[in-house]
Amino acid sequence: MSAEWIPHRIAAIAARLEGMGFERHDLDDTLLLHRRKFELSRFGLVDVVVALAAVEGEVLPDDLERLESFAIAQAKDRKTRIPRGVGSAVEVFPVTVAEGISGDAEAVIDAGPANAWSLITVPAVVHDGGRAISAYEGRKVWGGAYFSSIRNRLKEWIAG
Repeated sequence: MSAEWIPHRIAAIAARLEGMGFERHDLDDTLLLHRRKFELSRFGLVDVVVALAAVEGEVLPDDLERLESFAIAQAKDRKTRIPRGVGSAVEVFPVTVAEGISGDAEAVIDAGPANAWSLITVPAVVHDGGRAISAYEGRKVWGGAYFSSIRNRLKEWIAG
């Protein structure tokens, strides 16, 4: 399968997010989109960072870890000065776009997002010609309910 679709998908995701009020930052081989918004349901300001990067071939766990670490560092640098958990939160979505995903990388995603004090990170991979998205779905009951808004946002932002 040709990887010609990858830059087009990244551009489409970026355009969609920019239309929703995200600021675009082109950083080396990663496209970063950031938005700060007051959300009553989150009890304050929420900084959301979406990091988009292409990977040649199949996504491996190291690819996920590299993008996630980069995205978290960028999110912490850009977040409001209000301390996390005291009127602010940070959501990070490292999104890798590639031709495929390894079984080990799928296992990393299925293990669940990394969480810290008022910071959640949910990696996702767009693959198989853009027809498939791998992202954490949550666990039955609590996890499924808690992550439903995240799943819905991911679908809105990166599907299509």
